[in-house]
Amino acid sequence: ARTILVNGAVTGSVRCMAQQISVRAKIGRSMTVLAQSFEQLPGSTIGRDVTALTRATLLSGAVGRQVLGAGGSIVVNGPVGGDVQLWSVNRLGLGPSAVIAGNINYTSPNRALVDPGAKISGKLAWHPTPVEKRAAPHRRFDWWFVLFGFAAGAVAWGVLALLFPGLWG
Repeated sequence: ARTILVNGAVTGSVRCMAQQISVRAKIGRSMTVLAQSFEQLPGSTIGRDVTALTRATLLSGAVGRQVLGAGGSIVVNGPVGGDVQLWSVNRLGLGPSAVIAGNINYTSPNRALVDPGAKISGKLAWHPTPVEKRAAPHRRFDWWFVLFGFAAGAVAWGVLALLFPGLWG
């Protein structure tokens, strides 16, 4: 779908894929999301786990157990009953209402932006993404190219000299 809005209570789990997903309700079990953007609005609850593979995620409601996922930007601004495990994230943010009952483990090229009001009961472990260094392409001097260029220039000069004999008097 292009847009999914979960606006009513769900006793089981929700599994969805869309461009934009919003949750404004109580989900009894877990939520699995594959989306460009995912937003859990304040006042909503997810009873167990959230697994999100997104470009942008904002979790402002309560999550009962753990948050798993990867993405471009993930912001937690609500209570999480367990751990936060992010395999790959470009930017991780913890807002002033974030209360994490467990540990936070994340792999990212950037350190997390943690608001002073955020509370983390466990450890915050950052695993920097290794930066790949690309070697500059090795250019070697090619004599054949130089000789070919000289020969092509000599041939062009000879053709012009034959076509226009008075040009180089």
